[in-house]
Amino acid sequence: MHIPPPPILAQLLSISLALSAFCTESLSTYYSINLPTTQSSLVYLLLSLHVLFLLPSKRSLSNPANYPNPPVPPPPTTSSAHTFPFTKLPLQVPWYIYASLSFLDVQANYLVVLAFRYTSITSIALIDCTSIPFVLLFSLPLLHATFTRLQIAAALVCLAGLLLIVYADTHRHGPAANSPDPLKGDLLCLFGASLYALNNVLAEKFVKTYSRVEYLAFLGLFGTLISTVQIAVVERDALKDFLTTAPPPAILLVAGYVMSITSFYIGVSLFLQTSSAALLNISLLTSDVYATVFQVFVEEFTPSWLYFVAFAVIVGGVVTFNREEREEREGIEGRENKGRADSDSDTAILVKEAGLSDCV
Repeated sequence: MHIPPPPILAQLLSISLALSAFCTESLSTYYSINLPTTQSSLVYLLLSLHVLFLLPSKRSLSNPANYPNPPVPPPPTTSSAHTFPFTKLPLQVPWYIYASLSFLDVQANYLVVLAFRYTSITSIALIDCTSIPFVLLFSLPLLHATFTRLQIAAALVCLAGLLLIVYADTHRHGPAANSPDPLKGDLLCLFGASLYALNNVLAEKFVKTYSRVEYLAFLGLFGTLISTVQIAVVERDALKDFLTTAPPPAILLVAGYVMSITSFYIGVSLFLQTSSAALLNISLLTSDVYATVFQVFVEEFTPSWLYFVAFAVIVGGVVTFNREEREEREGIEGRENKGRADSDSDTAILVKEAGLSDCV
């Protein structure tokens, strides 16, 4: 499978995220429909289908080639291998770890989608803004990441571009004048941003260390189970109303959300195999610009010139951050190759000296 370069893949992910935000805002604005857990449960259900691709490769844990992304270190081959509850299906990671990740992810999606009920898309932009410092913060202890001054400066440049978008949105719609509870919506955005940041950092650790397909499969499986319980508790009546009264356009918007976010999850797992969660979150800042593009065609909205300036500023910051990350990665690989070469050279010298000694 051909995977686009990280910068291009990141923009495809940004478009998917923008499409999901547009669908959610349209559901809330035009149809007064807000089903955060139900929408996410359909995404998790589709992700859980990765189990079908995973099952054939579970027949032999002793062969790392069975895994789409071979784990480091190799999976255990003893009887103490982790298994899925009530089955003999082996796992690389304990099932309760996947359950915990799924719970955090379900709540992050719930908070973000719920925020559209209380505030405008202008405030939802806070999700992009606040997730970046959270990602940088979580990456330090969990991934032992380091960031150069230029990378931090590039992140700040991207945030400046986002502020331009927020400013343009504020002057377009007014300061959330039509929102029922802007403060509550903003707080939901902040909590959702922190959970998204944590999930992205943990996802990077999992897809680089273990199987990417196993991660998606059991994130989806446990996410479906948790979402089902949560729907029964908090969304049962709202879901019943939707199933009985929802017009066809609303159903299409839900389908658009589900397909775009499912594609987003799969694309993120591919992106994080070769790049960082920090670069991912910085790259996703362009999603606000793409959301504006959707509004141009659907709502015949004429964007402010500030959107184009903001897009250029954000792309400039993303390119700078990506270049620094690539150079740092190449530098690490170069030092590792040099170390191996020096080790091989020393071994060859020792072997040669041992041979001369035997001759004598």
